[in-house]
Amino acid sequence: MSNPKFIDVVKALSHDEVTSLRKYLVGKFDKSHDAFVLFSYILKHKEKENKVSKVEAMQKEVLPHLSVKSTSNLLSDLYLHTEEWMVHMQIKEEIFTKDLYVLKWLNKKGIYNLSDQVSSKIESKIKSEKLLDIEVVEAKNKLLYYKLIANNPSTIQLDPSTFDDLIAGYEELVSAQLLIYKSEMTNFGNVKNYSYENSFSKINQLTVQLKSSSLTQVLQTLSNLIELNDLKSLEYLTSKLFNQKIKPKSELHFIICSYCLSKALNMWSKGLSKNKNLIPKLAKYILESGAYEMYGKIPLASFHNLINGIAPFTKLEEVNHLIEQYIDKVSTTNSDATVSLAKAQNLFYHNKYDMLSRYCYRTDFETFNQKNMAQCLHTICTFMNRKMEADMYKKTLSLSINFIKRNKHSMSKHAYDSLTNLYKFMGEWAINKKDIDLDNIKPLRYRSWCEYIIKTEGI
Repeated sequence: MSNPKFIDVVKALSHDEVTSLRKYLVGKFDKSHDAFVLFSYILKHKEKENKVSKVEAMQKEVLPHLSVKSTSNLLSDLYLHTEEWMVHMQIKEEIFTKDLYVLKWLNKKGIYNLSDQVSSKIESKIKSEKLLDIEVVEAKNKLLYYKLIANNPSTIQLDPSTFDDLIAGYEELVSAQLLIYKSEMTNFGNVKNYSYENSFSKINQLTVQLKSSSLTQVLQTLSNLIELNDLKSLEYLTSKLFNQKIKPKSELHFIICSYCLSKALNMWSKGLSKNKNLIPKLAKYILESGAYEMYGKIPLASFHNLINGIAPFTKLEEVNHLIEQYIDKVSTTNSDATVSLAKAQNLFYHNKYDMLSRYCYRTDFETFNQKNMAQCLHTICTFMNRKMEADMYKKTLSLSINFIKRNKHSMSKHAYDSLTNLYKFMGEWAINKKDIDLDNIKPLRYRSWCEYIIKTEGI
């Protein structure tokens, strides 16, 4: 049975977010209120599954004077207020949203002297933003729209060309959004082996006609990078990042950083890029700039991808230092296990295969992807030690193959096929070391490692 929704939310909150939510709920409930008492209990015991997973258990221990139904209703009330807090927090994160809502409300109420002040405030904010960011383009467009449709006496004083500016801004915004959609669709289509040819044709026709800008140029280049694996596009975008032309921690920043790192790794593995310094430089930039911290924490999968990007090109000790330095910024409920797996990744890329199992042979990894990676690294460890412990290797390989078969629904086709091919390679190579042409094996997880095995063990 799943946890109550409120429990799931509380478990995911950082220390600062818990403090903020507590302050918000104090404004809704007296501290002696049953709902706040229940909230305090959940905060204290949120890591203890047996304490907070069942409403009945919480009712007996915290609110014995209430029924289970009443306790469940309190959890529902807490969750509804927490949803309001989520909206409040999201608005705080966005530079222009609050002011635009205030402007819209003041215009509706006809308080034009105040709406003019807010309008000037938003305009000043927009002018102060010098870096590329879709949010700025969107805010500028909304500001012009609210100014032009308001029944405000000052509207008549606007230059007639303001409507032309509104249309031009809207064209830029639509073009930018379409190009982002195209990039995401290209990537998703590659993963799912699905063609969006008809939609792409429409997008291309529209974007050619719509207003071009430095923002849409960057996004068109991103689309080229994803679609064509174009090295010049990668160099252009990373130059924009390193020269601080993209607004840090914006959605645009996150998207560009994510795809640049993914494509840099992919192009390096295929030999399309020879710049071995780019990947660690980009990965470190992502960590230091907070690109993956849009909402305060680095997503777990992104953290492990960053380690994959840094470790092959950086000293073992330096990577371990980065892992320890940034683990508090990672969205994980088990920091110890996440550090352990990240260090296992690092050991793998530095050919320390005999040490892998002590870091990845554990059962408390929190996500399927972590468990899958740990299982794979453990299998590689036993493969490298197969001459000493052949039975252990055979048993581990069999377990790993069965593991991905059982969990095929949890993996993309590309991920499943690449792991299947890796285990197939290990199985065939361990039997007879026959001449295997890796060019015919696509996709393939840890292709560089497979090349290393053929080079060092080949007859």
